[in-house]
Amino acid sequence: MSDIKRLANSYKVSPYACIVRLSQLGIISFSSFKNFEEQLRIEFIELQERLKARDGGPARNRPSEIISQYGNIYTSTLLQAFNNREIGLHKVAELLNIKNHNTVLDIQRML
Repeated sequence: MSDIKRLANSYKVSPYACIVRLSQLGIISFSSFKNFEEQLRIEFIELQERLKARDGGPARNRPSEIISQYGNIYTSTLLQAFNNREIGLHKVAELLNIKNHNTVLDIQRML
């Protein structure tokens, strides 16, 4: 299996794509293909279980990320225009590339 992975890496393809192509070219038999496929499936299931068992880490603070990205001046200017009813909430969210409009209100509370 390590040879398959090394070959796949050299061609920048997945190990599964590599065994499919080797099978198509007749380099490996169908039974070998099935064995490799089963090994890859087992590895994938183990990887999924490890990822599920992992803690997600600290939660993202999206409002502070946006303030850091765009800066206080730009963000404050947009929110001031929103408070003055010069632009709407949708426009503020659009200019800050925010999909959730509640995040705009969270940013407003932070500033």
